[in-house]
Amino acid sequence: MGCITIEILIWLIYNYNAVTTFRKHTEHFWELQLAGGYVIHPYVNFLIKTMDQQLKDNTAYKELLQLARTKLLVVKIWKLPESVPGYREIAKVLLKDIKTIQQKCQGDNFESYLARVDLRYPSSEMEGSVPRQLAKVHQDEEGRLAAPEPKRYT
Repeated sequence: MGCITIEILIWLIYNYNAVTTFRKHTEHFWELQLAGGYVIHPYVNFLIKTMDQQLKDNTAYKELLQLARTKLLVVKIWKLPESVPGYREIAKVLLKDIKTIQQKCQGDNFESYLARVDLRYPSSEMEGSVPRQLAKVHQDEEGRLAAPEPKRYT
């Protein structure tokens, strides 16, 4: 859901062509480090930081970006259906956060909260400033992100 939220924000903030440019620079939001373990792709991180700097505080765009960054695009997943700091958020808490954003869209300051933004996609600034992928991303047969097969010892 974090990936979808980020792509929708790119579309709303910049334009659909920016989504196409974004997808050309990274096929996946995650990458596998050489030492093991997944991290958010550097290109995705760079764009999130750029949007965070460009967007005004107290707007729906900024709050959706913060939600995606802090609660959805989190590598660690808790095995039980409960909210645990440092792990990807559970649906119940996310629903509450999204409803809060929705209520603000209907509040007295909705015009400034939903103010249109017209920003330039920072593709030229990103060239050369984002490190290359550290290791190959593992995919299953259908192209979905997958954990690498564990080494089997006999």
